Amino acid sequence: MQKAWEEIIRYWKNFERVSFDSLNAGASPEELLILESYIGQTLSTKFKDFYEIHNGWGEFIILPHPSKLLSTEEILERWSSLNSIYNNELYDEELNDYQPNFGSDEVKKERWNPGWIPYTQCSRGRDFYCLDFDPTSAGEKGQVMFYSIDVGERLFVAGSFEQWIDDYIDTLSKGLCPRRWQHI
Repeated sequence: MQKAWEEIIRYWKNFERVSFDSLNAGASPEELLILESYIGQTLSTKFKDFYEIHNGWGEFIILPHPSKLLSTEEILERWSSLNSIYNNELYDEELNDYQPNFGSDEVKKERWNPGWIPYTQCSRGRDFYCLDFDPTSAGEKGQVMFYSIDVGERLFVAGSFEQWIDDYIDTLSKGLCPRRWQHI
């Protein structure tokens, strides 16, 4: 995962408005263990290796939905908050007719699932890339999905965190940065 971080940093050094001040030091094994304990899941070795190098980055560097990479503390905060919101009976009653866009056979057709662990958050604060620890039988435990609160998308993105990182770096290496980022 060291090489992955080197590629990501090398790419974003080309953009003068991207600050490296919010690139966090690595997560300790204890921080990762605490996160696993609270979410009740075992994180993949690759995810832990990635986070042991840098524990999140406050810049919106994840594309195509400009998102920041959450720290382990922020992951736990977002996950806890989403669980709290969706466990509210009044909230459920207000959304009886809500029909999210379930475009993936690998992701369960639910409003929210505590097995979805957000690790990025978009600039508008309502879209997340999540580790999916409770997929359908067509998916794989630990796959990556895109979750949107308002738009309602629940979409399969990658079979694993490692694949997601590889795809992200491949996108960066091809210069497939969206136009709105070209002037940053």
